[in-house]
Amino acid sequence: LNHKIPVDIFEFVTSTNDYLLPLDILSAPRVCLAEYQTAGRGRFVRSWQAAFGQSILLSYLYPCYEDVSTLSGFSLMIAVSLASVINHPDLKIKWPNDLYLGDKKLGGILIELRAQSHSETKVVIGIGINVMNQENQEDLKEDLKNKMASLENLENFKNLELDRNKLIISFLNQLEKDLVLFKSKGLSA
Repeated sequence: LNHKIPVDIFEFVTSTNDYLLPLDILSAPRVCLAEYQTAGRGRFVRSWQAAFGQSILLSYLYPCYEDVSTLSGFSLMIAVSLASVINHPDLKIKWPNDLYLGDKKLGGILIELRAQSHSETKVVIGIGINVMNQENQEDLKEDLKNKMASLENLENFKNLELDRNKLIISFLNQLEKDLVLFKSKGLSA
C-alpha cells in the first residue's frame, strides 16, 4: 500500500462491515478482509453470497469529520474508483452501488454511516467483487448462478494470474487517492 494502514484479515466473519462498525473513529482508516462472510449483505438488507476464497470481500473504515451532507455522491465515487482499477470497456456502474458486465453483476458496494459527536461520522465502505467464476459452486443459490459476472471471465484478465492481493492493493491505493480528491473537490472531480 502507498500508506501504511491496519489490515485485519479473517478466514470467516459475519461481514467485514460488521467487524469495522463497532470500532472507534480514531482507529480509521482501517481495512477488514475476509475469505468468507456468513452474513454478507447489500442494500436493503439483501444477502451477499460469495463462495469461500473466490471474491474480494473488503471493508474500509473511513473517518469523516465534516457534515454528513458532504458525502453526497459518495457511493458513486467509490464505484468509479473500482471501475478505474478494473478498467474494462464493458463495465457499467448501476447507480448507486453496483458494477455490471452486461446484465450480470460483478460487484457491489454497501456504505454504512454512524454519526458520532461533534459532527464526526464513521463511514464503512463495504465492497464485494467476484474474482473467480462461481457458477459451479454448490453453496450458491441457484437463482444467483446465472446472474453473476467475474473478473476471471473478462477478456483483459483471462491470460493474467488473478491475484486477489494485487487487486486489493491496487484498489486501496486508488481509493485513497480518490477519497482525498473527493474530500477536497467533491463528486464533480
